[in-house]
Amino acid sequence: MDNKQVVHATEQFAWYDSMRETSPVHYDPQSEVWELFRYKDVWNALMAPGIFSSQIHWTAAGNRQQDELGRLLGMTLLFQDGETHRTLRKITQPDFQPRFIDSRQTVIVDVVDELLDRLQGKESVDLVRDFTFPLPVKVISRWLGIDESDEPLFHMWMTELFGVPLNTLAASPNPDEQERAIARRNKVIAEMQDYFSPYFSYYRSHRDSRVISHMVNSDALDQEGLLAYTLLLFIAGHITTTRLLSSTLLLLSEREQARWRIPKDEELGRKFVEETLRYWSPVQLVTREVREPVTVGNAHIAPGDHVILWLGSANRDPEQFASPDSFDLERDFSRVLAFGIGSHYCLGAPLARREAVIGLMRFLRRYPDYRVRNVVFPDRKRLIFFGPQEIDAVIAS
Repeated sequence: MDNKQVVHATEQFAWYDSMRETSPVHYDPQSEVWELFRYKDVWNALMAPGIFSSQIHWTAAGNRQQDELGRLLGMTLLFQDGETHRTLRKITQPDFQPRFIDSRQTVIVDVVDELLDRLQGKESVDLVRDFTFPLPVKVISRWLGIDESDEPLFHMWMTELFGVPLNTLAASPNPDEQERAIARRNKVIAEMQDYFSPYFSYYRSHRDSRVISHMVNSDALDQEGLLAYTLLLFIAGHITTTRLLSSTLLLLSEREQARWRIPKDEELGRKFVEETLRYWSPVQLVTREVREPVTVGNAHIAPGDHVILWLGSANRDPEQFASPDSFDLERDFSRVLAFGIGSHYCLGAPLARREAVIGLMRFLRRYPDYRVRNVVFPDRKRLIFFGPQEIDAVIAS
């Protein structure tokens, strides 16, 4: 495999090392945002939602049209605090507990096997396009009770929503490109609204155990809130699982001994997934808005200021993780911040982990000799979501 793409993508981690050493609490005058790079500072901020709030008020970016995706996501629990956040979180919290996932694990297994069956007989595949991308879309679709025949439609929508402009801190150098991306996303949002409205109406009078029924029959969500919550389930679950499993398969392709041991040792497979969460964290950052004056290191941060918490840097801080550039399956994974910590700890973390472990184990049992020929990462700096976007692999024995 030509690893130039990997080297280029992981330059972001060398930047983290430099920033932790020289400017761990950094103010970027161009974006007018503070950035925290050390584990202890990121951890402290995540644990203090009263000071570092998830309710963020962005200055309009000058786009000619409203970005409906951003507006709707702003209504979700991701960007709420206090009682509102707790109320929204409770709506589907039982649906993402390990016990509930145990009861629905056959759905994950069935989806994984369907996707792997489609790879049968092919000499080469794109593991992202053909396996890791459709996996979470299909799982959450079936959990919501969506007709399986409509799954290709959701695949198309997620492909449109996850364009490159959504995956970088840097604004597009071409304003027209940014406007076109917003227009495409807005079109998807409108189509999803039309699609889901009948579902929402149906489940108001037909309660059952599906996630969508719990959402519809909650007093906390109006029609627009239902669409926002549905978007969150697709987007948050999709981002994490796709990148986590893609990165796991790519990293494992270079570690032949582990690749042969994992199919017979699920605990080893689980550890490999956990170390991937630290080593190549799928979500590299979260953003907060300061509510009251706070000092971090020698920096004084004022109310209203925005702060980027670099999870990816925290997970590579040598003050917390010995030899952080080494891929070590015997670490204490309880300190990894890939899914955050505190009141905003990722609601879907148990599902993402389960999908990744099941996907990994069943893929290796079918295609243990897979070999990666080429890999493509997004050609942008300072990625928000980290992971390969294409993995060209030979899977035939």
